[in-house]
Amino acid sequence: MTMAGGPVELVQSGSTITATTSSVTAGVRTIDLNALGGTWYPNRPVSIGGTNVFVLYHPGVGQPDAYTVTFTTTPSASRDVPLAFAHPTAASVRFRVGSATQFTGSATCSGICSALIRSPLGAQSFSYDYLDGSGNMLASSLPTTLTIQ
Repeated sequence: MTMAGGPVELVQSGSTITATTSSVTAGVRTIDLNALGGTWYPNRPVSIGGTNVFVLYHPGVGQPDAYTVTFTTTPSASRDVPLAFAHPTAASVRFRVGSATQFTGSATCSGICSALIRSPLGAQSFSYDYLDGSGNMLASSLPTTLTIQ
């Protein structure tokens, strides 16, 4: 397995991997589990960058708690969900799926932003923030619920 983008603690126990990010350094962390074989399923919504490639977004100091995702090779009921956003001046969007406080991912924008997540089925809380090129918030959504089927 490989990772890139910033500090992430990875702990493997058999067919389970726990990834935790909690540093003060903001940014994306990419975890590639392809070298381990099989198909990996997250226990909570997470951005995906390809087959068995997962992308965690950590905003740094502002994240209230460590962000932990557990991956397993045991199939779980989940779905890949495309997300699309539009803002005329935003440089990026960061979004929360399955948590009111912890970010699931981010995407760069040029009028339109898009991301792909893998989420367990069921009701998931959802909200997002548009950011300018300096990381300042331009606009924020109210929390709503996505039903993943």
